[in-house]
Amino acid sequence: MVAVIHVQIMNATSSQFSTLHTSLARGRVFNKTLASSAAALLLVGRVWAALPGSQIDQSILTPQGQGENYGIAVSANQSLAQTFVVGLSGMLTEVDLQMGRRQPAVAPLQFELRRTASGVPNLSAQALLFSTTLATNLFPLGMPYDFAVAVDLGNGIPVSAGEQLAVVCSTTGDWYYWSSWKLADIYPSGSTCWRPMSRSYFVTLTGQDSGLQTWVLVPEPLSLLPLGLALLVFYGRRRS
Repeated sequence: MVAVIHVQIMNATSSQFSTLHTSLARGRVFNKTLASSAAALLLVGRVWAALPGSQIDQSILTPQGQGENYGIAVSANQSLAQTFVVGLSGMLTEVDLQMGRRQPAVAPLQFELRRTASGVPNLSAQALLFSTTLATNLFPLGMPYDFAVAVDLGNGIPVSAGEQLAVVCSTTGDWYYWSSWKLADIYPSGSTCWRPMSRSYFVTLTGQDSGLQTWVLVPEPLSLLPLGLALLVFYGRRRS
């Protein structure tokens, strides 16, 4: 019986691949240590390849022109956050904001991605996953009807399905409008959180959500290559 051990084939050294290639060409594996490495790397190895592009994971687009839709302010007086639950394991590569600004807004927006604790953003240094500053001119005037600003997370943040994270927005100047909805709970997996500058913690605005969208790059195993190599290793071991 073959024990299944998840090992990425990229972990093999070039010398292992060279020796393995020679061994396979002769129909056997010379070294027992190498045989174990080959079994781990090839019989049960997984080669990961990114899909052509990231996929939309979570999407909270607030309704427009209906009752309780409005822009909640990110200002020098208060920070806002929106929590969400990751649906796809992989690399979180982008967050889109349904956010605009007032005409006088000149200070940039501070964007953070954080872990959560008890359903609100965790403000400890260890909980910060990503941070960047967004220039004012990236935001349209007024409250947008769609996702208006795309935040590129660089090489991506590793995320796992089921974990709750938070997007935190703050500024030192005039208002940014984060499109928000509180007439009904349109996103039960998360909520808008509010922090006045006089407090050191966030509180949940129950039943209220603010517009954002997340993109995740999902790795996928290339099953045929490991299977073919596994058969070669198995054949070599049978001949040895």
